[in-house]
Amino acid sequence: MILSGTPPFVSVIVPVYKDWIRLNKCLQALGEQTYPDECYEIVVVDNEEVGLSRGELVAGGARLILLHESTPGSDAARNTGMVAAKGTILAFTDSDCVPDPRWLENGVSFL
Repeated sequence: MILSGTPPFVSVIVPVYKDWIRLNKCLQALGEQTYPDECYEIVVVDNEEVGLSRGELVAGGARLILLHESTPGSDAARNTGMVAAKGTILAFTDSDCVPDPRWLENGVSFL
């Protein structure tokens, strides 16, 4: 890892709407980050009216936070995620993305 000292806590915010298969691929990639596990959380904001349950997600582990946002649109979902986020750094990705294993590490190092 390039970082020295205690890395900042990062909140990764992922809006999703009816994209569970690709979301699980995204969550798996987020779980394989080179950034220290204890230094980031994953905030998934479900934009579907029926709603996703935590049991439907196969990846993400203990660092996963699942929220629901009834207002349609990824912007509303991202805003809900930002309110709940605990990180000093916010990182955004979408459910159809598969982040590189060094995505968080490189992003924080750049900042």
